[in-house]
Amino acid sequence: MFIKSLTIREFDDKLVRKINFKKGMNIITDGSNKDGSKGNSLGKTTVLRVIDICLGSRDRKYLYEDAELGSTNTILEKHIIDKKVYAEMELCDDIEDPKTIVNLKVDLYPRGKRYINNQKISRNEYWVELNKLLFKNNLEKPTFRQLLGMFVRIGQKEDNNKFLKFIDYNISSEIYENIYSFLFKLDDSARSEQILLLKNEIKFIENNIKQFKYFHSIKNENILKQQLLSINADIKHVTNNMSHLTNAEVYKDNEQKIQEVKLNHTSMLDNLDLNEFKLSKLQNNLVKAKSTEVTQVDLSILKNLYSETENNLGNLQKKFEELVEFNNALTKNKIDFYTKQVFNYENKVKEINESINQYFSENKDIIMLIESNQLEEYRELDHEKSKLIEEKGRLLEVKEKYESLLENLKNTEELLKNIPETTRNIEEITQAFNVYFRDYSDKIIQEKFILYPTGETFPFGITNEETGLSTGTKKSAIAAFDLAYQKYSKDEGIPVPNFIVHDVLESMDKVGLAGIIDITNTIGCQYILAILSDKLENVEGLTSDDIRLVLTSDEKFFKV
Repeated sequence: MFIKSLTIREFDDKLVRKINFKKGMNIITDGSNKDGSKGNSLGKTTVLRVIDICLGSRDRKYLYEDAELGSTNTILEKHIIDKKVYAEMELCDDIEDPKTIVNLKVDLYPRGKRYINNQKISRNEYWVELNKLLFKNNLEKPTFRQLLGMFVRIGQKEDNNKFLKFIDYNISSEIYENIYSFLFKLDDSARSEQILLLKNEIKFIENNIKQFKYFHSIKNENILKQQLLSINADIKHVTNNMSHLTNAEVYKDNEQKIQEVKLNHTSMLDNLDLNEFKLSKLQNNLVKAKSTEVTQVDLSILKNLYSETENNLGNLQKKFEELVEFNNALTKNKIDFYTKQVFNYENKVKEINESINQYFSENKDIIMLIESNQLEEYRELDHEKSKLIEEKGRLLEVKEKYESLLENLKNTEELLKNIPETTRNIEEITQAFNVYFRDYSDKIIQEKFILYPTGETFPFGITNEETGLSTGTKKSAIAAFDLAYQKYSKDEGIPVPNFIVHDVLESMDKVGLAGIIDITNTIGCQYILAILSDKLENVEGLTSDDIRLVLTSDEKFFKV
């Protein structure tokens, strides 16, 4: 698919600007040479960013925000929001004789909508449909935006200077492997997606194992085994010590009775604690009540309060003396009540203590099956054994979970290993691609670059015979690579976008630009780029028709 046109409109369908594109070179530049004005900050890069937004980029705010400087063009921001500015882009199967035209529409203001052929669609659905349209990819992986990064090399926040790792956020080598596998058909798409899913699952399990080992302080699985052997030895040792204090045969024969006696004894002790607590509370209440009786209230103060109340409310039903007598009687009743309750609970606690003593006397041999002078030692050993058994249970659970994670990792790695090998040879693929890459990089940079298989998860590397990659060389090498892929994919019948969108080529010399123009016109793809006009002077092969838009200080892209 090609980009046929890009249109900017306001909410009432007022036309702001329309750019028609063609095959070959499509240049967005400035008119600074004509009117003497500056060539920057006119909206050249903004044109490319709008193309990227029409192709699913989420970062619409960077049309008026500068992420590097932290500044905002408030005039443009207000204009886009107030005028409800939107962009339309037409994609077509052929520029000269289109049989299929798809209209993409995106609102450029915050929370704006997206449309395909005037049908509103969610962002994720938008990506899915464009993945099908431009890459004929019906699978979830690789995603549309992952693939598009090699064709639209635009940074919404800053200049995009990335090469093989072209996506503008951190991404794993496994995902790049999936992307390049799709673009170069190293595998069939289903196999490539299956490999990616399994590799991601392996990384997830490995991370879980790492976290599990850290959380449970497992430096080595053999340490865990030795810990279990040691704790088993400790349990055996404690059990032997306990057996010296008890008659094991008697314990075994009376196990049920022993448990019953233990439960009853514990229940009686709990009941004693409860009643002693209640007795303590009652004793405190009794002390407080007696303290109130001893403390004499100043009757003159109460008399004044009574008289004041009588003056406010009229004659009261009770005389002052009657109220004083009632209060004294109330205090005495409280003392009598608490005295009686304390007496009752003292007797109750005494009875419970006697019952406990009698029960223990009757069952002391059964309770612990040891002599009374060995009771504390047996209890300590029993407590130690319980702790050891609990720790053993914890270690067994850790061991079981750890082994389960290892088994899961082993099974997943086995699934990955058993995926049938592809019939395509990566050496042959890179050799076929390098026929174009070496030729195009020689024409653009006068250096012959090649793509090579790394034999690692990230599948490809790039090298040349002489120098490293300076900024200018890198931009030129990227252009050669992208053009080589356009030719390679066309010859191999791989469905991909027939366009390259590139920004900031000012570091490239005139020979390199002339090489790009010649190659682009030869292979019949679109090369859309923004560049300062002074870089276009005397470039061989450049025609006036290649200039699709000229911006000036009086004629900026959004006309504000």
